[in-house]
Amino acid sequence: MDINEIKMFEQKMIDSAFIDAVDYDPKVAARAVGARKMKMKGVCSFNEYIGYLQTITGNAKLFWKYQF
Repeated sequence: MDINEIKMFEQKMIDSAFIDAVDYDPKVAARAVGARKMKMKGVCSFNEYIGYLQTITGNAKLFWKYQF
């Protein structure tokens, strides 16, 4: 994989996790948008982003597929 493929893969994972969070509980959409913006700006790592989504939805099992 070259750097562009890695960035594209990470972007797909970020978007997918965001969609999973909002689909699970639409009431967390505003907070999920905030988390996504933090990740996109490089303020937090991918693992921190997933941890935040787990916290705001209250459902860690929903995000098991993003733990690697």
